[in-house]
Amino acid sequence: VIKAFEEINDPYLHLVIAGGNGWLYKKIHKLVKGSSKREQIFLLDYIFPDQRWDIYKNAKMLVWPSYYEGFGFPPLEAMSQGCPVITSSNSSLPEVMGKAALLINPYNISEITFAINQLLIDNKLRDYLINQGKNKVLEFTWLKSASEINKLFKL
Repeated sequence: VIKAFEEINDPYLHLVIAGGNGWLYKKIHKLVKGSSKREQIFLLDYIFPDQRWDIYKNAKMLVWPSYYEGFGFPPLEAMSQGCPVITSSNSSLPEVMGKAALLINPYNISEITFAINQLLIDNKLRDYLINQGKNKVLEFTWLKSASEINKLFKL
């Protein structure tokens, strides 16, 4: 994401990376420190759930190029707040996201850059993804999940 962000020609756009230090965090910090756009990149540490909703509401998009995802809660959370999503075309994400997100190869920087640019310039696409996202979120509720689990126990 950092490498893709460096290719975006928008001096007013910021990259916000949220979450505590995890796997390969030293490499991420080094990339930010050496980035030509380091003044536009913000590394947030752990954020509380109520802060997460504010970030999604104020974001132009969520870019979630996960290498492996068991389900994909962050993209759905972003969609619930009207935030368009760019995410990976691998693991569970295509099935969970459907047509409600732009799907990219998480290993392909130019593909990520292209998707970000698309959402920055194409308001119709942006509005489409926001609307699709709001509908997609309705497919996943805790009540529906509990009902499906209950059905399994009745087998």
